[in-house]
Amino acid sequence: RAQAQILPKTPLTNALTQQSTPPVAASAVESFLSSAQSHDAKAAGIDSYQTDMEKRRDSAKASLVKIQNENKQLDSNDSAQRSIAQERLDYLQKQFDGYSQSVDTLKDLRRLNDKLAITQKELETWVPPAGTPPWKLSVADDLRFAIMQLQFQVHHLDQRMTILDQEIDDRKKARAKYEVELRQANDKNELSSTPGTVSHQQVVDSAKRRLAEINQQLSNNLLDKDVVSMDRTISSLKLTILNKNWAYYDNRFVYSDEDLEKTKLEIDNKLTALRKQEQQASLRVNRTLEQAATARTKLDQLQPTP
Repeated sequence: RAQAQILPKTPLTNALTQQSTPPVAASAVESFLSSAQSHDAKAAGIDSYQTDMEKRRDSAKASLVKIQNENKQLDSNDSAQRSIAQERLDYLQKQFDGYSQSVDTLKDLRRLNDKLAITQKELETWVPPAGTPPWKLSVADDLRFAIMQLQFQVHHLDQRMTILDQEIDDRKKARAKYEVELRQANDKNELSSTPGTVSHQQVVDSAKRRLAEINQQLSNNLLDKDVVSMDRTISSLKLTILNKNWAYYDNRFVYSDEDLEKTKLEIDNKLTALRKQEQQASLRVNRTLEQAATARTKLDQLQPTP
């Protein structure tokens, strides 16, 4: 039963293997998205993908530093040349930031993959709670609170998934638009009487950069979705374990005289603390009233004067 709740497959592979930028190895992605894969296989796939993203991040950083150094040598009066250089610089910075985000997300996914394996093992090896009936009512309170927390967590992750689905849909639409722009730019370049001129090449390069940026954003959105999906699976498994505990208790709880005395003591302590707070608040109010009266007296004294 636990095996059926393993991380569901997401569309990351299909969405990205169709694109050349950023290239993603289909085998590596499949290895940690497929529910049929073991924990170790998923971990290996994540590690491989993370290594690739780290290499791309470092390469983007090196290119960024190189362009920054080259920009220092540019003619400050050549605005067109500086504009082109700044566009390349902005693109490389976005590329570096995007790869850095991918690396961080993959680290989260790796951690969650380990957590998922542990949670699945806990469900598979579930044993009844310790003790014998009837249990203290506080046990029921603690368990119900933990269940409510996990229910809220699952609901929150469902909402996050809905938002990510919308973002992914928007990115795909933007990608389709940029693909058309790049195709039109290439066609225009090929039909130009002077193909390869700076102006036409700039249009093509700009279109390529926009497409690369949206692909990278889409890649990160899909990775985020994998993290949320795995996190939700873990929360659902934990909720299943707690519900099994609740079913085992079968409402066999008791509120003893000892529990009553403990509750009364807690209430008395809270009342004492509240009375102390009330006294402190009263002192602050009295001081404020005294300051207001003093200020009013001074104001009355000042009003008749020029």
